[in-house]
Amino acid sequence: MRKNLNEYYRPQELPQALALLRRSDVNTVPLAGATKLGLSRNPRIEAVIDLSKLGLDFIEIGAVIRLGAMTRLQTLVRESTIQNLADGTLSAAARREATYAVRNMATLGGCVAVAPANSELCTLLLVLDAAVELNGGEHRLPFSDYLSQKANFLAGSTQSTVI
Repeated sequence: MRKNLNEYYRPQELPQALALLRRSDVNTVPLAGATKLGLSRNPRIEAVIDLSKLGLDFIEIGAVIRLGAMTRLQTLVRESTIQNLADGTLSAAARREATYAVRNMATLGGCVAVAPANSELCTLLLVLDAAVELNGGEHRLPFSDYLSQKANFLAGSTQSTVI
């Protein structure tokens, strides 16, 4: 149990989630798949913003492929539309990113946000010339730019990846 955790929110609208995440007076963190947060020993976390009701768990196939930040890694592994893309490399990279149990909780956005330098999934997104949409499409930038500036964007944003 976290000693200082006093607030839990599950907003249903993106503007409300962003407003809560941008507060500077309360140490607030997003809750997506809980793989990182669940392991965190940070005693300063005071508030959690559950992102599960924001509709960010999507796969859209069109002229571009849009993957929501809350899309589970296991969904990328098992969805036939993803398995058929780029000779199956995206699905395979998602499979190798984590164990089965973790893939069922871990999200693409969380993976991108906290990925280590040797993340195969992030490397593949670079190769595929992916882009990241932040704050509901308010900002769109190449994945390479996102990686170099992600500390700036992670403070109070939600994301989706566009391939």
